[in-house]
Amino acid sequence: MATNPMGTQGGDRSLRVLLSQALNETGIEVQDKQRELLARHLELVIERNQVVNLTRITSVEQAVYLHVIDSLLLLDAFEAAPAGPFVDVGTGAGDPGIPLAIVTRRKATLIDSVGKKAAAVSDFVA
Repeated sequence: MATNPMGTQGGDRSLRVLLSQALNETGIEVQDKQRELLARHLELVIERNQVVNLTRITSVEQAVYLHVIDSLLLLDAFEAAPAGPFVDVGTGAGDPGIPLAIVTRRKATLIDSVGKKAAAVSDFVA
């Protein structure tokens, strides 16, 4: 198994621990599979950001809060909105679109005017 940029084989446990703690602190409930997908998306963002400038956020702790938790703070608004697909315009590295799609299980269209970001998000989703 190859070592990833997070420093350990198969992912950085500290990323997963930080994510779990942040979700617990904010009272955001997700299923185990959703938690794993959120962590994997964040790993992909951090990995790709080393080659392509997707985000200015480089620390794992900041990424957990400023990408994942901030995205999921919109869940209350989603519960109040009619069911169906949604659009994330200016998605950047896929936030808030990917975390919201993972947790709400809604289909999403993610749009960014910067080609490298749109390509990266397409790769993340694949």
